[in-house]
Amino acid sequence: MMCCDNAKVRILIHDFWDRPHYHVLLDYLDTITRVDTLGLFSIKENLDMALVEKEYELFKLIPD
Repeated sequence: MMCCDNAKVRILIHDFWDRPHYHVLLDYLDTITRVDTLGLFSIKENLDMALVEKEYELFKLIPD
């Protein structure tokens, strides 16, 4: 179930570009712009949420 219109969602992540372990998100997000280590992203079209949930289960307990 979707909670919102993904086309309108924007995600801002600080210190994204200097944390390579965050870059797995690029499988699911398109980069809109970046400034230094800050990234602004949108959700990719036709995202397979089952795949997102499966990958989330792999990473959710890994501390940053």
